Amino acid sequence: MTDMEKAKVVIAHKEFYDNLLLLRIKLQKCLSLANTLPQDLDKITKEDKEECAYDTVKDLEQYLIMVVKYQTDLLAKNQNVKMM
Repeated sequence: MTDMEKAKVVIAHKEFYDNLLLLRIKLQKCLSLANTLPQDLDKITKEDKEECAYDTVKDLEQYLIMVVKYQTDLLAKNQNVKMM
């Protein structure tokens, strides 16, 4: 492996970990909000539960799409990495 190829791999890994850190920060915001939810579920209406569940699923879908995009970008940049 040449020095140029090694440098490209290092840059790709740095970008990957930067994106991973950004994802962790965004997930932390969701977890913090989840911790502020009422602990007594009997006080929450069925409609509120359904709305919260729907919003959570949509947020998780967006994060999953972002993770898959980062993985695809990383694999495209580094042909030596193989998916399991």
